[in-house]
Amino acid sequence: MNYPRRIAIDSNYVYWTEADSGTVNKVSTSGGNVITLASGLNSPRGIAVDSNYVYFASNGTINKVSTNGGNVITLASGLNDPTNIAIDAISVYWTEPSGGTVKKVAKGTGPVTNTLVVASSNPSQNVSITVSPNDNYGNSNGTTPFTRTYNNNTVV
Repeated sequence: MNYPRRIAIDSNYVYWTEADSGTVNKVSTSGGNVITLASGLNSPRGIAVDSNYVYFASNGTINKVSTNGGNVITLASGLNDPTNIAIDAISVYWTEPSGGTVKKVAKGTGPVTNTLVVASSNPSQNVSITVSPNDNYGNSNGTTPFTRTYNNNTVV
């Protein structure tokens, strides 16, 4: 491994991004050979997986690649250093710590992004988001509330 950044799992594989080698990889949960799904990337970061695609951030873009590898598809570009990624049934969500925002784009189409949260503070690290298949209120209509926490666990 060469500077692994983030990790995601499904029922059969562990997926991760490697910043220095510019790759997205997977390996069976029972071990074995590493399979490279995408390469030639510029410092890939956040990662999430569903039954068909692996979603990841790389150099101002949000991308996806088949869980079997292949062509990288860009969903959104021109972003402000996207990092952590989460997904639900219809959207990909990410944080932009240097811009103090949480944004989303549809899984199947891009590049339109919606800013969900804009904070007045500008945390530099340890920003994370979580999306559940249905929000905490039993809705599945995109009304999932988000919280953002950072170093001192202050909620924004």
